[in-house]
Amino acid sequence: MLHKNLCARGDPETHAFYARLRHEMQISFLSGEIQMKMNKQSHTFAKQVQVDLLAFSDVDLFQTVHLWVKEASHHVSEEVYSALGYMLKESQPPFHPQSHLLRSETQVEMLWLAPSPQRLRERLTEMDMRLFMQYVLPLAYQSLHGLHPEWGEGATFNAHLANHLRRRVAARPGNPGSRLGNRAC
Repeated sequence: MLHKNLCARGDPETHAFYARLRHEMQISFLSGEIQMKMNKQSHTFAKQVQVDLLAFSDVDLFQTVHLWVKEASHHVSEEVYSALGYMLKESQPPFHPQSHLLRSETQVEMLWLAPSPQRLRERLTEMDMRLFMQYVLPLAYQSLHGLHPEWGEGATFNAHLANHLRRRVAARPGNPGSRLGNRAC
């Protein structure tokens, strides 16, 4: 109602203000549509990565994910380790009589024991897509982006990763879903 009253007066500043406001709302709405499309696209490619990763044998799945974890170990949070089934094992460095003079506090190193390949598969199978995107895909990105910068980031990276994993499964005899492993020799 106020809008109609102000515009009825013919005030050019008011007309310009509401024209800008309508334009910004349209842009906001359109960017929301684009964001929804990108989120759907990201979700689709992330799901494909999960499917292709789970197509590996237990051993190949474990070796792949464990390599990603090792290569990103300086950036892996306790939450990520736990989500993947790693178990915390605390250890202290050996006591050296002179070392206590140099430090007033004890350093505790955190060691993580890897889960069994079957346990890792269970964790990844049960993981919802939001957690998979939050925990697993960043590990893959940190591990592989340096080797494949042309894969880009985000949904583009995930699409290339899914293709890469699918090709690895297809090339490995004995993997479930492997085209080579299902042929008679």
